[in-house]
Amino acid sequence: DKGDITLAALDNSKLVFTDSVEVNGDLTITASDINQDSGTVTAQRLLLDNVALAGNENNGVEVNVDELLVQNHSGEIYLNEQNDISLTELSNSNGLVNIVSETGGITSSNILTSTGDLALTAATAINLQAQNQLTGALSLTAGEDVTVNNNAITTISSINATNATINSAESLTAIDDISTTGELVLASSKADVSLNGETNADSLIINAATDIQLANASVNHFEATASNGDITATGSVTVQQDDSVPSTRLNAENGTISFENSNNDFDGVSIVANEAVISDQNGLRLIDVELTDSLVINANGDVVVSTISAGNAISIDAGAGAIVSNQSSLTAEEVTLRATTGVGIGSYDELIAQSSEADEAINTHTGNLSVINTTSGIVNIENSQAVTISDLRNSGDIVLANTGDITLKVSTVDGEALGAVNANYGHEITNEVYAGKAAILNSGEDSLYTTGLGLNEADITAESLLINSVNLFGTASQPIRLRVNENFTLIGVLASLNYFGGEPVTITTSEGLTLQVISTITGLSGQQLVEVESLDEVDPAIFADVRNYNVDDTSVLLPRDQRNIDDEEFEEGEE
Repeated sequence: DKGDITLAALDNSKLVFTDSVEVNGDLTITASDINQDSGTVTAQRLLLDNVALAGNENNGVEVNVDELLVQNHSGEIYLNEQNDISLTELSNSNGLVNIVSETGGITSSNILTSTGDLALTAATAINLQAQNQLTGALSLTAGEDVTVNNNAITTISSINATNATINSAESLTAIDDISTTGELVLASSKADVSLNGETNADSLIINAATDIQLANASVNHFEATASNGDITATGSVTVQQDDSVPSTRLNAENGTISFENSNNDFDGVSIVANEAVISDQNGLRLIDVELTDSLVINANGDVVVSTISAGNAISIDAGAGAIVSNQSSLTAEEVTLRATTGVGIGSYDELIAQSSEADEAINTHTGNLSVINTTSGIVNIENSQAVTISDLRNSGDIVLANTGDITLKVSTVDGEALGAVNANYGHEITNEVYAGKAAILNSGEDSLYTTGLGLNEADITAESLLINSVNLFGTASQPIRLRVNENFTLIGVLASLNYFGGEPVTITTSEGLTLQVISTITGLSGQQLVEVESLDEVDPAIFADVRNYNVDDTSVLLPRDQRNIDDEEFEEGEE
């Protein structure tokens, strides 16, 4: 029936509760060690001052108090609260405080200060809402939600809750596993966030001023923002939420994003960063991706691409899958695409008849393009500017629609020079029938060139080839070198070409085309079709194999390397 009571053990010795104690006001205890044989300590407020030990890991002191105050503490305190409890004070503490609320929650609206560990277990919620100064390890288990604000370096040893939000002013580190069945929000306003254990949640949201680092994580939704740092994962990250919106949003606009574990498993991914490298054991969808520098995707399944921009390079490898367009727009100085079962979709015949849907193609905006597909499916690309092509290879059909000049670049693989376009990729050139057909579609205002010289490799290899339509198709000094078996259709103004392995069965050219075919044996062949009315109508490049000639009454002197007389003969004639 008494009010406030203070129990001070002599010389700070031990205190033993042999039965229940009930105080109508405050109960203040000063003792080195508190033990309890039976019963419950009941009070409005319980103040533990200079208490080193209370209960133990297996048997906490049973209490029923509204408020708990702990000060001047070192050691270990274990309390089992029967109902809700408010942690009113925690000060000058460098030991462990372990509180279990068996049927209620644990709250605090005051600033708690401790360098020791704090372990809280609540049947309902844990809410430490003030700007606390807790630098020890936090272990937080709740049947409902957990909220902790900490104005210090924050270390998490464990989290188990429905939802959890941890806000830290300084660095936030989870040293072991953390888990929620709902949303897990981790934030550091001035430093980094590091998750070193297994992280499980329905939704994981991380915000950091600097770096974010994960080990292993398995969630349905993942968002991470590193304002001035990198986002990396040393283990595997699984994010599975199959819907139309990105289930993974990564933002490191001033840093690098690196998820290179081959066991990663993403679904829809949105990225903002300087550079990003993403690996995936299956396929994924790339939605709204913006890189200052470069993007590298290594997957082992279908990669669906939407809007992707990079200041330097985009490299996508679908492994055993295809690269598929979803209103695609890939913008970079260099675009590299690798797949096994197709890059873009569509029927070759429908595409060249322009009866297919435009979104079947992979739409690129690049000056340097490399595309290789190895097993099945089509390569269907639409590019919007002048482009240099180092690889356009498929074991099947190829369709390239381009606005702007096209330059075919000879590349070297394992010491072997290869032409740029090959619809018979991976097969012998001696085969009577090649795997695929190739079509290059243009507006007619632009031209197609090659960087290749000599007779070492064909610039374009295909069963049949359609060029529709170009202005110039090669030059006399660097003709386009073709290895085409069946049909060759060329719609253009001026063409210079060389056939490897014989001419196609059928050759169709547009009316008015000026065509010269360079023979592999004698140079300019008898198929040259040139009508000259005046010099103004002639592109000088088409006469590279001619030494001297007259047009009407005009005598033309060609450059020195094309004259059929030497300088001495010319000088004598001039005199």
